Amino acid sequence: MKSKILGIGLVIVTTLTNSYATNIDTESCYVLGVKFGDCVQRSSQGLLCKAGTDFVMPKRCRHNSDNDRGMRDGMSGDPKGVLNSSN
Repeated sequence: MKSKILGIGLVIVTTLTNSYATNIDTESCYVLGVKFGDCVQRSSQGLLCKAGTDFVMPKRCRHNSDNDRGMRDGMSGDPKGVLNSSN
């Protein structure tokens, strides 16, 4: 019985991962930084991340000044409203 439940969980995780993988490829490094920063901030407060904000940062955005700025904005409450406009 446990293996059946685990199997269902794996399907759901795979589906969720693939559902926003395309956005990771097309969204700007700034927007991805805001989403990532928001997830980091929420996690540090013991809260769950919002849908689509818990992901592995793509290599193209690592060590990128736009991404860094986005993460700072995401961790400080998303002052530009990116999370509201992109979801």
